[in-house]
Amino acid sequence: MSALKVPSRNSEGTAVLEHPSRYRVSFKGDTGEFEVYDKSTKEKQRISHDKFVFMPLIRTAGASGYYQPANMGYWSNEIQDSRTDILEVKGNDGSTFCKGLWKEIKEQCNARKIEFIGNLYAAVKISGNYEIAVIELKTTSLVAFGEFAKKLASEKGKSNAIYNVAVRVSALTPKKNGSVNYVVPTFTAQEVSPQGMEASGKLADTCIAYLEGYFSEQEEAQAAAPAASVPVQAPQATAAPAQVPAQQAPPPPMEEDLTAMYGEDPLAGGIDLGGDELPF
Repeated sequence: MSALKVPSRNSEGTAVLEHPSRYRVSFKGDTGEFEVYDKSTKEKQRISHDKFVFMPLIRTAGASGYYQPANMGYWSNEIQDSRTDILEVKGNDGSTFCKGLWKEIKEQCNARKIEFIGNLYAAVKISGNYEIAVIELKTTSLVAFGEFAKKLASEKGKSNAIYNVAVRVSALTPKKNGSVNYVVPTFTAQEVSPQGMEASGKLADTCIAYLEGYFSEQEEAQAAAPAASVPVQAPQATAAPAQVPAQQAPPPPMEEDLTAMYGEDPLAGGIDLGGDELPF
């Protein structure tokens, strides 16, 4: 397992973990494209659904959203299990909006357009190099990927089969709910070259090492926090109701137990190598 990188300390002298991913990726439900954000250059790039290939490494969950009437973006800490782990949702101003299990804060979050998301740490190939990216999945893409992962596990007879293949979107199915048009992705597995599997294994070690440190800090912070929970804030009244953008897909019922969706203990069962001269 790779050693944790701790390059800096905060004003109180506490070590700060360095996030291993340079790239943040999101699936756009209106067009079916992947949007890649480079945190180093602050640039965004759209990639066609069939041109983006990734290999899942490990997953976490969280919450994020944007509430137009308040011009406020929201984000949360990362968690491993929504049934037992506490989410703390904060605004871009740094204030805590709500805190608790997802089932306890879901209603308040939905009122502010804050959605449950899956953070999929994945290996991607950029300019010939294998890199770590975090792929944000929500609403239809989260459900579709969860169903794909469970189907693959059943076919392969391994609960962690999703972590032994490369994945791409092979098709998009147009859907409509009222005036809202969106697409549902169909995920497909493909084999991985020995070079890709070796590189992905090293990147997985880096991700796991980082997350071990991250969750350790989370546990220490929660243990030191006051017992009283942060009160949930009710949405503020506005002069005019916010309009949901036409491209936003309606949130369907989703399975929020990511362990059941993706399988337990990524890479625990060993890795099966694919053939030579494969695209990943």
